Parts: sequence; C-alpha cells; structure tokens
Amino acid sequence: MFIGGSIRCLNNDTVNSILQWDTMHANGFEDGVNLGPVYALFVYNDTLYMGGAFQSASGEPNTARLAIWNGEAWQGTSLGQPDGWIYDFTLFHDTLFICGDYFHIGSQSFNMIAAYNGEDWINVGSVCKKTHNLL
Repeated sequence: MFIGGSIRCLNNDTVNSILQWDTMHANGFEDGVNLGPVYALFVYNDTLYMGGAFQSASGEPNTARLAIWNGEAWQGTSLGQPDGWIYDFTLFHDTLFICGDYFHIGSQSFNMIAAYNGEDWINVGSVCKKTHNLL
C-alpha cells in the first residue's frame, strides 16, 4: 500500500511525501517527491500513478505533478506533463480518469479531466467552474 500527502519525515527519516506500507512498517518510497505534496495515488493495470503539486518524482525529468512508476523508476506520461495540479484518479470500465486543476497534459488539451485506457488519451470534455450568486 502507498500513502501520499505532505509528509516530510517519518520516524526521523526523510520520506518526501510518499510512503510504502509493508503490513508491518511504513517506509519512504524511492526519494519521494520534490517541492510539493502528493494528492492522489492509484494503481491502474498494475502500475502506480501519482498526482499532486510536486515538481518532480525522485528527481526524474518530466514527472512534475503526474508520475508513473514503471517498476524501476518514475517516468512521465507519453504526452508530457500537466500544466496544473492533479487531485484525484478514479477507474470506470477499465479507463483511468485523471482529475485536477490543469488544462493541458503536454500539448494536448483536456480542461481538468482526462481519461486513459492504457493505450490512448481521451479528452472527456470541458469542465465548467460553478459560479455562485449571492442574494
């Protein structure tokens, strides 16, 4: 199990916002993230996806805000990096949905929600911010 957040240290060890739980102990995972919290972790097709407001995962290039664990190291998406924070992941009918405060992943437009089916990135549509009228 993986745990993310704004966790700098655990038991006097630097963990940099991501922990791995082995049923007995929590330990830092790799070098953690740089300069920002982890907001969401999700396992999709046996691959760990991590989203947040961080600048990189374990110092790897192209991993700002959205990183994928390939079993040996963190990597970015095939499209590039999102231009805003990632807040959540969910799964629906074998498709991963990636939600956040972003408008692009790489040069492809998504407007706050993208879907990934394991091969293709899908533009779900535009999300409108709700406005409130005060009386």
